[in-house]
This record gives sequence, C-alpha cells and structure tokens, in this order.
Amino acid sequence: MAYLKVIRPLNLFLIAFTQLILHYCIYLPNIEKASLSPLQFFLLVLCTLTIAAGGYLINDIYDYKADIINKPHKTWVGQQLTVHASWFYYFFLLVSGLLIAAYLAWATENLPLLTLYPGACFILWWYAFRLKKAGLSGNLVVAGMTAFVCIILVIAERRYLLSVEYHKVLVLFSGFSWFSFVINLVREWVKDIEDMEGDMLINSFSLPIMQGIDFVKNLIAVCLGITILSLVIFNVWFPHSFHQKIFSIVFVIAPIVKVAIQIQKSRDRDAYHKSANALKLILLLGLIYLLMFSPLFVPHGIIE
Repeated sequence: MAYLKVIRPLNLFLIAFTQLILHYCIYLPNIEKASLSPLQFFLLVLCTLTIAAGGYLINDIYDYKADIINKPHKTWVGQQLTVHASWFYYFFLLVSGLLIAAYLAWATENLPLLTLYPGACFILWWYAFRLKKAGLSGNLVVAGMTAFVCIILVIAERRYLLSVEYHKVLVLFSGFSWFSFVINLVREWVKDIEDMEGDMLINSFSLPIMQGIDFVKNLIAVCLGITILSLVIFNVWFPHSFHQKIFSIVFVIAPIVKVAIQIQKSRDRDAYHKSANALKLILLLGLIYLLMFSPLFVPHGIIE
C-alpha cells in the first residue's frame, strides 16, 4: 500500500476527475470536435497522472526527514519505502510517462505534448531539489502545475479550442486555470505556516519563515480578495442562469470569504490544517461550478 499512498491516490483521482469534467462535460458538448480519440484522451490523462505522481514522489524523497517531524503518520519514504526503492519507483514513472507522451505527440502530430512532459517533470524535480526551500518561487511552481492540469487540455485540443467561434469555452478553461492557480497558491502559504517547525530544521526559506506569519496572512487576504472580485466580475460579464449565480455566491464566493476570515483568526497548526483542507474543498466546488456550464445544466450549451 505504501507504493500507492506515496503518490497521493486521492489527489490523482481529483486530477483525473477534473480533466474528465473539462473534456466530456465542457469541451465536447459545446464544440463537438476533438483532436484526441477516446483512447488518446485516456492516455493524456494517464500521462498527466504520471507527472503528478512523480512530483509527489520526488518531493517526498527529498523531504522525508522534515516530513517525519511535520507529519510522521503520513510519511512513507524512509519508513515503509526505502530511499533506494523510492528512486527506482520515480524513474519508472518518468519513463512510463515519457513513452506515453511520445506516442501522443506522434499520433496527434502535436509536438508540444512531447516537449511539455520533460519540461513539467524537470520543473517538479527542480522544485523538490531546490525551489521548495526558496519561498515564493516554489509556491508559484506548485500553483502553476495545478493550473497545468487544465492548460494541457487546451494544448491538446488547440486546433479547435483556440478558434474565435469557441472563445467562450476557452474563457471557461482559462478562468478555471486562474481560479485553481490562486486557490492553490494560498493553500501552499497556509501549509507553509502549518509546517514552519519542520521547515526551520531543514533551513527552508519559506515565506512565513522569511517574512513572518502576519505578512503571509495579509498576502492571503489580498489574493482571496482578488479571487472574490474576479468571480463577481465573471458573474456580471459572462452569461449566467439564475441557478448558476446562486451556486457561485453560496457555494464558491461565501466559502472563500469564510476561509479568509478563518485563516486570519488561526493561531495553531490544527486550525491551519483545517483551512488548507477547506481550500481543497473550495477547489472541488469551483469544479462543480464549472460543470454547471455543461449542457447537463444549460440545455444548448454556451455557444451561440
């Protein structure tokens, strides 16, 4: 089970679920054209999962000493898995994903699908090796890779998705990428506050250590405020039904406000941990909000 748990199966499920929602509930019903066959789309999801799994694993390999302090009951590398076995597992994932990416690039004549894979893997390795201790730059990498889950679909389906007539679908994809980027960036800062004790032992230069908790809390408030403002503008500018507006206000905007207040009041690790989990739930609610633009909820889709 350690081989499974170390790659965060729940997170991988959410990544796969996100891409399935984007592709089958938003993209295909509104555009009805696809560059990828069902098998090729499955392989694209599998390729994305190998990138994410490898990222989780290499991060644990480099940080297992600190993780034993920060989260001893959720640390697998160095306890149930040897470091040597973990490295072998990591390279197995890398090679498997590269072979899939190479096939997809060849089959769809889409070279970026091949070049993105080693680029993404290198960035995640560099993050685990160096950037995780570098404060803001490391946080930006993690948030950016979360947005990458959506961006890789845009690249895979760029032949149709980048057409002017389908700009509304591209707006939805771009908007969700921005939303996931900001929420995950905030979540990274909250987790950095939670993990300060262990990070100090490994000489990490995380933002809370370098700038102080109050500074990070203010930064979080600004980012969440911008997110709320963006959602309000999106509600006004983009066509919404009454039910979509109500859902966005009650189940997306209101929880963000609540978490923003909760983070400001937090004083211990348990409180920060609850806030980090709440932000993950908000990401899921944001995905459901996106799903409401599917023809499952809008009979004729969003393309005029």
